Amino acid sequence: MKKFKKFDEHRNYFFIWLLCKKGIPFYFFLYVFVSLAFVSSVSASSHQIDIGEQIPEKYKEVLEGALTGDVNSQMKLGLLYYSGVGLSKNHNLALQWFEQAADNGHASAHYMLGEIYLNGIGAMPDIPKAIYHLEEASENGDSSAQAILGQLYFDGNLIERNFDR
Repeated sequence: MKKFKKFDEHRNYFFIWLLCKKGIPFYFFLYVFVSLAFVSSVSASSHQIDIGEQIPEKYKEVLEGALTGDVNSQMKLGLLYYSGVGLSKNHNLALQWFEQAADNGHASAHYMLGEIYLNGIGAMPDIPKAIYHLEEASENGDSSAQAILGQLYFDGNLIERNFDR
């Protein structure tokens, strides 16, 4: 009876072990678990911007502008949260503010989102999203985005090599 109780306590681990024995690597399960946790946290807060902390008095005007839809204020607030200069570093809030500014057509916000999704800083790496945002920024004249896209197309590691692009 004790033998079955021990198995019952560890049946989830046994299942993973059995699948790993069949050829599915363990890191796949770890990746799926982390991805699901990230997706659930992001979807719960999609475009619902939480202030997160008390904003110092000198940034109240930037916050008010961002909340009323001023694209430049949204970008500034995103940069403040991303860099941690003046406010506590918070990549989730930075990502939300960059997305708001990008939705309103700010080219530099598209560039920042491209960098974030390309390098996985503050969000899971997502190459198609990164390319989309870098191309949006590039079409609006952002030279940094153009340089990164040029290098990506030249290298051909993350996207198909294209010397014409």
